[in-house]
Amino acid sequence: MADSATPGELLASNVAAAMARRRLQQSDVAARMQALGYKWVRQTAGETLKGRRRLVAEEVMALAIALETTVRELMVPHEDDALIVFPSGIKVAGMRLLSNDRSVTWDEKNAPVVSPRAAEDARRAAEDAQELLERAISKMLDKDDPRLARLLETVLARHAAEET
Repeated sequence: MADSATPGELLASNVAAAMARRRLQQSDVAARMQALGYKWVRQTAGETLKGRRRLVAEEVMALAIALETTVRELMVPHEDDALIVFPSGIKVAGMRLLSNDRSVTWDEKNAPVVSPRAAEDARRAAEDAQELLERAISKMLDKDDPRLARLLETVLARHAAEET
């Protein structure tokens, strides 16, 4: 995905990536969507990949099943610095889709107020948390702590579950 994308472009890019991971063709996706009750044909998948076809929520959910991934993987940018561009032209940090970092608030006239600093503060807090976690793991490694093995098993199991 580019540095910024519309929600539709983001979805199309993530669908293409999920298809590539599973080595699926457009016809495979159409067949799977048909098996889930949707009237998709190969061209439907092609139009979706080109961002020319808007998907409804039910289709996004079904695509997550058909592509053996999650709705989150289909709807969220994978680069921390990616921006989502809305029809008004307002750009919002992609991280905002994962947590309410207060980077977008609303004034008394219901106009959006975008605060890039709030997004940066949230990003910095996430980096600080990751650094603390890395230090804690490092200490456990130094002490040959058995809790580390359990922690790693849990993390790897969750990661494997998300990948399937």
